[in-house]
Amino acid sequence: SLPYNLACPFPSLSFLDFRQNMLSTISLNMTCLEGIDSIDLSRNHFHQLDENFRRNFANHLPPQSLAMRNLYYCDCHSADYISWI
Repeated sequence: SLPYNLACPFPSLSFLDFRQNMLSTISLNMTCLEGIDSIDLSRNHFHQLDENFRRNFANHLPPQSLAMRNLYYCDCHSADYISWI
């Protein structure tokens, strides 16, 4: 897991690289991500991303700025997430 306030002490961050960390979820303080213009979440174990993270952060990035190269997980509850991807 990631600390909720991970980016807060680093206001000049513009890129987050969380590749290959076996993350299954991500929940970060959105107010500390204002300077982030690119994030790589590839090769993790996401079944879905937190709705708050998608709505308030990821949806505001240009599509090429969010790397999500992960295996797809599909069950009866994943349709919204798969549609979002």
